Amino acid sequence: LRRAPKVSGLVRLVVVEDPSDSSGFWEVSACGGTHLARTGEAGPLLIHRLERIKSGLTRVVFSAGWEAFEQLSQTYSDARGLARGFSSGLPQLVSRVENLREEHAGLKTLLEDSRLEVARHRVEAAPSHAWNGGVLKVLELENLELMSAVTKVLGALEHTLGIVYGEGKVAVTSTMDSRAGDVLRELLERSGGKGGGRPELAQGSADLAKLKEAIERWVRSSAQIPEVKS
Repeated sequence: LRRAPKVSGLVRLVVVEDPSDSSGFWEVSACGGTHLARTGEAGPLLIHRLERIKSGLTRVVFSAGWEAFEQLSQTYSDARGLARGFSSGLPQLVSRVENLREEHAGLKTLLEDSRLEVARHRVEAAPSHAWNGGVLKVLELENLELMSAVTKVLGALEHTLGIVYGEGKVAVTSTMDSRAGDVLRELLERSGGKGGGRPELAQGSADLAKLKEAIERWVRSSAQIPEVKS
């Protein structure tokens, strides 16, 4: 035993023989309370996961007997229902799911490309102001699903500070010496919001009305030079 037992007297040992092992045993363990004459009496064994405890030790999380049988039966029933929903036989379920995953990945890529294309048009159409030797662009979005794409497009423009906001969210991008985080901090201080980020990209949130007012006031005070076209 690895440690002294908490019980006194005789300790029952569960012994699994293995003639191929030099010791003659595959396992010898102190009894956990359930006594089986043969390992087959445990019924089906369902291994859920393996957990590494430390070097040389692994915990096996499993179910056995009727509990394992019920879990396997439920899994089989769920798989059959899923196959019917996909108009597929159970043997073809894995390949059907793999095909759907590939199709989903392709549609996701197409959607991202479409969002980037829309974002480019939105950025090009946005008013531009001369600011600190570069360009300032401010965009209000009605749909935050475009936020990531718009910030990506703005982040690829040279000498540009971008401010994108909508639905209480705001992002500032910078490809200038000015840090995006510094501009964001000033906007959030005026609107009572929270946020942070890197010099090239900073993000935060605040009440939309207060945020919009703070951005408009900041632009009026910072971009004094007349608007220039993109």
